[in-house]
Amino acid sequence: MFAKPVHPFLIALFPILFLFSNNMDIVPGRELAIPMAVCILMTVVVFLCFKLVTKSYNKAGLITSVFLLLFFLYGSVRDFVFSPNARVSVTINFIMLSIWTAVFLIMTLAIMRSHSNFDTETKFMNIAALSLLVLTQISIGINYSKAVDLAAREKAEASQSSALMQPDSRPDIYYIILDRYGRQDALKETFDYDNSEFTNYLAGKGFYVADQSYSNYDETLLSMPSSLNMRYLTNTEGENPDLLLEAWKNNAVMQSLRSIGYQTIFIDSDLRLKGMKQYAQVFTYSGIGGIPTGPFEEALCDMTVLSPISRLLGGHGAAVSYALNTITAITDNSSPKFIYAHIICPHPPYIFNAGGEEKFKLFGNTTDDKTGYPSNLDFINGKMRGIIDWLLSKDRKPIIIVQGDHFMNFAGQQNIFKVLNAYYLPGKDYATLSENISPVNSFRAIFNLYFNGNNDILQNTSYYWNAENKSFMEITGKHQR
Repeated sequence: MFAKPVHPFLIALFPILFLFSNNMDIVPGRELAIPMAVCILMTVVVFLCFKLVTKSYNKAGLITSVFLLLFFLYGSVRDFVFSPNARVSVTINFIMLSIWTAVFLIMTLAIMRSHSNFDTETKFMNIAALSLLVLTQISIGINYSKAVDLAAREKAEASQSSALMQPDSRPDIYYIILDRYGRQDALKETFDYDNSEFTNYLAGKGFYVADQSYSNYDETLLSMPSSLNMRYLTNTEGENPDLLLEAWKNNAVMQSLRSIGYQTIFIDSDLRLKGMKQYAQVFTYSGIGGIPTGPFEEALCDMTVLSPISRLLGGHGAAVSYALNTITAITDNSSPKFIYAHIICPHPPYIFNAGGEEKFKLFGNTTDDKTGYPSNLDFINGKMRGIIDWLLSKDRKPIIIVQGDHFMNFAGQQNIFKVLNAYYLPGKDYATLSENISPVNSFRAIFNLYFNGNNDILQNTSYYWNAENKSFMEITGKHQR
């Protein structure tokens, strides 16, 4: 094996397996098949082309490996030297591509003109590439064993949620998360954006808009497990993303509603929560022609020379549009439904205009918060109007929650927790809701109102994770002013 140039094919597989090993908790193994097949096919084509030119397997193998290393290291080197935002810079990408092309041509010519048979170099490259794959496989094995332990814990805890009392009427429930959607005053302060037209629209439709609401945490991976389990997180969960993901998927809200006959549905606009199908019917965008182009494929493309044009492959914009359209496409009335739709918007990338069209430029800037966020906000506000009008046109009015999970990181500690939080509760008054109700209490209040629940309303508190102390730090009062 070590005498033949197998290293190009090992190098082609390494980036895929490495990325997978670090994202096993959210990426199903089946999603590796297409990227691996494409990379192997690309490697075969490049290898055969240079074999015809050089008449040497070893030279063709080395040139192919140089090509693959440059191909896969492009994004990482660019982001390290410049910044992740550099992927949308025409100038930086032009310079990088010019340097990469020059390096490849110089290395290729040097190998082709050499009189060496490259036997030693081939053996070294084979051993090095194989070592990388072995280390990656060990990492995958370790992470898999952790996943098996967590799956056993999920199964053991699945029956621990308290059953609700089944009322005569069970309205559909729509829980719509608009990722990074800020509160009206935070939008005004951060972007000078007046969102009163949309909040007035909600109020006019009968929504209660909690205009002093704060999220309980400052990032999605913390906010959603807390909201859907109606409790605050433990420090043990805070330092273990696997536990957070487990709590997010196998959550108390879905368990409780299933116990009284609800069908649970998850509409995904680009999260790809691995294992969610165990707990809900999942609707997720499957890509162009049924070929997945989700976060894993996009992350892989961002590592490569394809990074500047990766948005042309489809993905985020199509996934967001699919999720929004799916909310109104689910019309099965055979059983009451709990529909949790997580929309990655107005969260970046900023690819929408107010009319809903994608700003589809080859090197378009998708990270300019000051101009991009308001544009995405215009888009999502328009879409939500249509969705809400459709939901309220039903004979049996549903419960609707429209909520942000947190605001923008750069907005500062006083604003990052300020979120949109609006409720439509048919047949009930809003006396039990407060202007500062936080997401941890959303379903506590709803279960009390509709299902004879006996849930205490918790104090509305905000936390951030202190990595140094490995604990949650309360900042309530420090930002709520």
